Amino acid sequence: MQKKLILSAGVLAGAFGLLGAAGAAPSVAGNAPATALTSAPTVAPSVVKKAPVAILAANVCRDQANAAVTKVLANGATDAQAKSVGSNWGSTAAGECNSWTADFKVPANSAAPPHWENFLSVGGGADTATVKQSDCPNVKIDVTVYKKVGGGVWTTAGGGKLKGKWLGPCQPGSFCPSGQNTCATEMASDYKKVENEKPPADQPSTYRVVVHAKNNNVKLPVSAGINRRPEPPK
Repeated sequence: MQKKLILSAGVLAGAFGLLGAAGAAPSVAGNAPATALTSAPTVAPSVVKKAPVAILAANVCRDQANAAVTKVLANGATDAQAKSVGSNWGSTAAGECNSWTADFKVPANSAAPPHWENFLSVGGGADTATVKQSDCPNVKIDVTVYKKVGGGVWTTAGGGKLKGKWLGPCQPGSFCPSGQNTCATEMASDYKKVENEKPPADQPSTYRVVVHAKNNNVKLPVSAGINRRPEPPK
């Protein structure tokens, strides 16, 4: 299946979404061997296995009262964008969201400006522009987009996994400096884009984007956005 490629030096307009399944990285901690005693046989070393830690605690992030960032797609605006404060996102505490979250609120009767249509795309990604070529294949990103209409419940709108893919050299006029290579991101074949969303006229809508992105287990700055669709050329 042909893979879809997106560049991640900013928020991607129609190619975001968040994810379906969360990966798990089990860790094992070994206790030091017990010391042999003269009056008892030597005790064999014991190994204590810890439970796997989910990369993305999806329900926790979805159900928390407030996102890290909240933006409003204002009446007449083409888009709204949000980004993390560097790589300072998520919590390591048990039962708390370990990913970055952003809410995008669409008021009832929110109208598109001239030459734009009121169809929405929503998604997230990571800033990989400074990732080295040798590290680019180690970039792993999980994105999930949830949707809620009025006072209803959250439903999963889309998302999936992305990985680093080295591109280069950059061409003049592209997002990175001319003559430099860059690390982009590539969608998994089953990534579900959230696009062509038509918000209801009589109720407000909220889209929550959850992003978890690392390079060699080091957090990356992340971002998300909501965009209206431009009118097709006439």
